[in-house]
Amino acid sequence: MIGPLAETVGIIPGPPDFALLHERAMPQKDQLCGAFWGALTLSAAGHATSQENVALEAGTTLAEGDPAHWLPPGASPRTDYEATIPGAPDEASAGTSATGVARSIEELSGGALAVVPVAGPWSAGTVVSLVEIAARASPECVLIANLRTGRLWGSRPPARLLLDYLLGRPVEAPPPDWDCGHFLTIAACVGGPGGTLILLRDTYPQLGRDGYHLQPAAAVAAALERGDGNEGGVLCACEAPAAGILEHLPALCAFTAPSVISYLRLGPHRWSAGFGYVGERDREATIRIPPIAKGDPAGQFNLEFRAADAAACPHLALAVLVLAGLRGIAEDLPEPHLMEQDPSQLDEEERIRRGVLPLPDSLEAALDALESDAVVRSWFSKDLLDCYLSVKRTEISLLEGVEPQEACERYFRVY
Repeated sequence: MIGPLAETVGIIPGPPDFALLHERAMPQKDQLCGAFWGALTLSAAGHATSQENVALEAGTTLAEGDPAHWLPPGASPRTDYEATIPGAPDEASAGTSATGVARSIEELSGGALAVVPVAGPWSAGTVVSLVEIAARASPECVLIANLRTGRLWGSRPPARLLLDYLLGRPVEAPPPDWDCGHFLTIAACVGGPGGTLILLRDTYPQLGRDGYHLQPAAAVAAALERGDGNEGGVLCACEAPAAGILEHLPALCAFTAPSVISYLRLGPHRWSAGFGYVGERDREATIRIPPIAKGDPAGQFNLEFRAADAAACPHLALAVLVLAGLRGIAEDLPEPHLMEQDPSQLDEEERIRRGVLPLPDSLEAALDALESDAVVRSWFSKDLLDCYLSVKRTEISLLEGVEPQEACERYFRVY
């Protein structure tokens, strides 16, 4: 007897009303698939705009020629542009880059939305992991996939074929509907004993059922790899993540400042970071808003995380920062207080009232904070976490009683 069908389920509905806005906006305007998703993401987050505004901000250019070259079967051209989009000198340079889509979302939201690019290599496992993490940590984010449609299944396979795939039975992949570079979004995943299907939202109602179609995770991975000389990937668009990072900051330091000598640098009045807070043009802030020059501030707005150093594994450090930020968004944590004075001049009661807490003062303290933070621990398997803690505590024991200068020299020889 076969057990339960669905072994894995993850749903990413996106911001409130995202599905309704998607339904109303289809079909996309010709050659504006990236701008289509940028405008939907912004509008659903309260920054209403048009595909044309996003396209102009993203540097989109349009190819000339027969629309049949860029339309899926059954779709009709749509050229009711509200603004003039520049033409491309040749077909190869036409379109919208993923970098342009990301930039337009951040700039047109005035920095209220952040876009995190996720690159390959891609496999069925990495696609499923991305969806599961987003569904668990930030279901209101938008995952915008930049892929090649010719590596997907046809968008209307019979239900029998999808069930057979989930059960691990042999199936013949239906041929793709069309073959071009395209942006769409990832909405969910569902798994069975034989594999996992990814639910994609498309820009044309003719594809799938009202713009939704199921694809094997392996086919999505192949489509993200593209194989046409262009780089595919996923953009994760969500609200700016400062609150979640500050909420879990002591535990995060175990990954972002993971050496014994990291804590010679961290601390008040060392031009690094000593307290967990957001500050503008403040080199003591853990999360710093850098200076903004003349011109449009939205295009220059960034957040700088300062409690990190070169001893950190960049993959682990970035992963925990993203996960913490996404959790803050999902939990709707309150926006952090913007400090305008030196927190070391405040008494402890006032710092607590403002939510300003000191950073760990040693690697051991950071590891203790990690062990005490159930949320951060949940992002790692028990074996991986136990191994990491053991390695770091061995590192601490090897430097016990060693003077700071000698400790620095030992790290210098190793790194």
